[in-house]
Amino acid sequence: MHYLHVSCNDQPLGFPVEIESAQRSMQELVQAIYEVAGYSAALSIGFNDQQTSILSWSFANRTIQINVNKSAKWEAGSQILDLIYQLDFEQLTNSKKAKSQSIQPDDDLWYQVPSDTWKSLMKLVDEL
Repeated sequence: MHYLHVSCNDQPLGFPVEIESAQRSMQELVQAIYEVAGYSAALSIGFNDQQTSILSWSFANRTIQINVNKSAKWEAGSQILDLIYQLDFEQLTNSKKAKSQSIQPDDDLWYQVPSDTWKSLMKLVDEL
């Protein structure tokens, strides 16, 4: 396991109080660097209920795009990612075709999301 050590103004090394938040911030920074360097595109996730919508997160610009419309509500977008990161994709039913209440996380498969999680996701998507 790797640990993040923080030092400021020549004070002794310490650890962030909220290690998960610090790790997430570091992952977002790495993704932003990859985007700027051209190694990676923005993270795009498809959502399908009545119709398909594509949400794209640009970590370099800290923007979220819904289909072709931009949204400035980065925090709501981060909450969507939190819910998606908690899903165990190996346990979800998947298919090549979009089905109701399914997401496509940057690969060729659509994964059916449990109803309670889907409702939470859609509430957050509506807030964007």
